This record gives sequence, structure tokens and C-alpha cells, in this order.
Amino acid sequence: TVPRTRIFNVGRYWVYQLRHEILAQLHRLGASVFTRMATGEIVSRAISDVTQVRLLLGFGGLNLVNSIFAYVLATGFMLALSPKLTLWALAPYPLLIVVTRLFAKRMFAASQDAQAALGNLAGQVQETLSASRLVRAYAIEARQQETFEAANQTALHANMRLVVQRGVMW
Repeated sequence: TVPRTRIFNVGRYWVYQLRHEILAQLHRLGASVFTRMATGEIVSRAISDVTQVRLLLGFGGLNLVNSIFAYVLATGFMLALSPKLTLWALAPYPLLIVVTRLFAKRMFAASQDAQAALGNLAGQVQETLSASRLVRAYAIEARQQETFEAANQTALHANMRLVVQRGVMW
């Protein structure tokens, strides 16, 4: 179990470093960046992108190591038992690679949509919180709640499309 823990901790270490670098870079940026990009989008990108890096380095690294060992050992045993049957068993691999690439493109697009929807939702929350006194003063709570609910539903649907893509792929 020690090597598995070390592989997971690589992802956590790099995420820790990456978060500090992102924060330092955000402090160095000028005010013009924050007028072009919503705060919610910045927060959403920082959170979801960094999480994806952690998953890639942690689970991805672990799966890569496990897959290499399993593939090499299993192929060796299969070749020792029956080379002809091994070739037949490995024949679908090129098709599997093509199908996987197609799913990867779809998942990338769905992931971008989900991230954009989450950024919009976070921006909506940030705007509402920063203008809460104005919302109360003009008695537009119901309209703000409807706007938030619409952004929330959009984020929910975008994330559900991503979940369905992942489920279909597996």
C-alpha cells in the first residue's frame, strides 16, 4: 500500500504547489483582467482545473502503473499459453483506441460546458452577494432567485450531460 499512497500524494503535492502559483499570479495581475473575466469564472477555473490536475496525477498515475503491469504480465501469460489466441484477443485494440478518442473529444466538450456553467453560477452568486443590499433595497429578491435557479439548472444539466458521457464510456 505504500507505493499507492506515494503515487496519490504526487498529485496532492503538485496541486498544493499549483494553487500557490495560481494565487501568486492572480495577485500579480492587473485590474484589467478582473474586468474582462468574471470572478466566478476565475474561481471556477481555479477549482475545477486544479482538481482535474490532482485526479490526473493521482488516479491517472496509479491507473497507468497498474495498467502497464497488468497489460505486460497478462500479455506475457497469454502468449505463453496460446500465441494465436492472444493475437485474436488483441485484434480489437485498434478499434478500442478509435472509440476511446471519440469519447475523449465528447467528454472534453461536455467538461468545458460544465465548467462554463459552473463559472456562470459562481459569478451569479458572487454578484448577488456583493449587491445584496441593493437587491433588498429594490425588493428584487424574487427575480434574483429566478436568475440563480436558471443558472443552477443550466449547471445541473451541463454536469448531468458530463456524467452521462462518463457512464456511457464505462
